[in-house]
Amino acid sequence: MTAPQFLIADLQRHQRQLTALHEEYLGWVFSQLELVKDLSISSPASSQLPLHDYLPAALAAVCSQSPPQGIFYLLQVDGQIAGMGGLRGLSTQLAELKRIYLRPAYRGLGLADALMETLLADARIFGYPRLCLDSAVFMQPAQRLYRRYGFQSCAPYVGTEVPQEWQAHWCFMQRSLVPVPANFSLKESK
Repeated sequence: MTAPQFLIADLQRHQRQLTALHEEYLGWVFSQLELVKDLSISSPASSQLPLHDYLPAALAAVCSQSPPQGIFYLLQVDGQIAGMGGLRGLSTQLAELKRIYLRPAYRGLGLADALMETLLADARIFGYPRLCLDSAVFMQPAQRLYRRYGFQSCAPYVGTEVPQEWQAHWCFMQRSLVPVPANFSLKESK
């Protein structure tokens, strides 16, 4: 395996790849929500709003900001898209990690750590003092990863895309950031 490449996603240029990854990710999330019987919630990608209709708004919400407000990456390994993840600004004081996702074949290779380290560095470079994120209750491996990087549980935050009726069954996390020296810069591939 060669070193991963972090491609800064562009909604126009990478539409096919972004759509495929979001379909995989959101399809998995919604299928898991249906399996968790005690949640008694329905997904926005239900019979009233199919996933293909929900995706354009979801993509725009998480992939449309550019530095220094936000950034979204496609993670490429050996010429193949292995995953994605991004950062979106919610205010001048708070950014949110979004769509940290690796395709199953690429898990356990240290790529989640590389993605987390890149996004944490970007958030510092952009000047955000705090980061937040959300994950469903069934995403235990992701929550362990986030805790390893200093995230702690918190209340739902302003700007979350998690519907209010789901929030009691969701995990919200945050952490503060230490400023980075002024001589750091972003690169297309890290």
